[in-house]
Amino acid sequence: MSSSAEDIEIIALQLPRDQRAHLAERLIASLDDDSEIEQAWAIEIRRRVEQIRSRGTETIDAAIVFEELRLLTGNWGK
Repeated sequence: MSSSAEDIEIIALQLPRDQRAHLAERLIASLDDDSEIEQAWAIEIRRRVEQIRSRGTETIDAAIVFEELRLLTGNWGK
């Protein structure tokens, strides 16, 4: 790590928790600059929405899913 990056790290670690979280989110977001991936996800989302609208896939109510998870794990969601 370069000296300037180390200096920034030292300063960043002294920030309050909420400011560190904000900074971490911004840094991670700056790494996700891949429009091909975003475009692929947009296509997939449209495909899934159309599949649901055309009733080409079965949907399950979230309450049922959570109840099944709770029963399987014994305490999920408590």
